[in-house]
Amino acid sequence: MIPKAKRCPTGHHISPISPGARRTYLEWLAGGRNDPSIGIGYVFIFFYGLERRLFVDEARNEAPAMAAEVRRLLALHGENYSFNGYASKFLDVADLMANPDISRPALSPDLRSGYEMPLSVRLHLGRKLGSKLPFDSTDALLWVLSLPDTQLRKPAARCFEELAELWHVRFASRYPDGLKVNSPRTKIKVEYRAASGGFGGRVDLSDSELGPLPDVATLSAPIDGLRDLLNACTDELAATAVFLGRNLRPRIPLRPLSSCPRRF
Repeated sequence: MIPKAKRCPTGHHISPISPGARRTYLEWLAGGRNDPSIGIGYVFIFFYGLERRLFVDEARNEAPAMAAEVRRLLALHGENYSFNGYASKFLDVADLMANPDISRPALSPDLRSGYEMPLSVRLHLGRKLGSKLPFDSTDALLWVLSLPDTQLRKPAARCFEELAELWHVRFASRYPDGLKVNSPRTKIKVEYRAASGGFGGRVDLSDSELGPLPDVATLSAPIDGLRDLLNACTDELAATAVFLGRNLRPRIPLRPLSSCPRRF
């Protein structure tokens, strides 16, 4: 009987791996790919197949199922930095293939993703720019939260719901007509490089009505003002965050606080 191999090199294909590694891989597949202790090389080999199926075979109708499986694998192996990065980029594109209609991403304290703004945020804001519409308070908060160098301080992270409520009020006071942003000439370009190294190329994410969308990630002018506003809201929340950290009580509405006038 061929002995199993714990580790597997992350090559481009399954054929060069040893008989022991092949056995381990096939048993992992047969077991439903549920073993969190499996060597990450085996996970990559399976992931290479998903990449090829989606981008080379262009099986767009299978994108939802593939995205769901990659999310499941991320939950098991997301602590591996390399797999986390490749899988996250795969999901960015697979989700858009599964749901081509651009919708606004949900606000979250965890919007920041690696060294780039999340593609979903860039596309949503790009559509706003392409339509020459001002950013509302949620758009602006999405923008600043998704910047690679934004790090929420403890008061904002601990009291995120209260932060969002306070932000909407302060934003409306500072930008009563919304935030008007000049559209950049640079358009959103997405280059997908397969983890296997076997292929790569540009993914067409043009809007059906507006064509290629402006890339908000290339703008810097309005960001300082949004950062100042975020810091000011965080400062206002400091005492509330300390209280909530010490008391296991229901959250207190911030309506009295947010309705108070304040200068920034």
